[in-house]
Amino acid sequence: MTSRQGLGVTGGTPYGFDVGNSERGNVLKGLDLGVEGMKVGGQRLVIVPPELAYGKKGVQEIPPNATIELVASVTLLGCGVGDGWDLG
Repeated sequence: MTSRQGLGVTGGTPYGFDVGNSERGNVLKGLDLGVEGMKVGGQRLVIVPPELAYGKKGVQEIPPNATIELVASVTLLGCGVGDGWDLG
């Protein structure tokens, strides 16, 4: 996912996050659940209901109680295990 895709365009700066760690607050719970199990290079439509997105509060251009549709594509930029890198 990139920072610009929320505006309906492609490109932008890649946005990475650790799958399964949405409780840290750096990614929507619905997006976290939606990309779980994807393979590198995969693509899927992720429909995030309000209760797994921004709920009643909304944010910026996203209104309260909005259902969000995202086309998620995954590209492996690196993977880390512990203090070192493990690509195998």
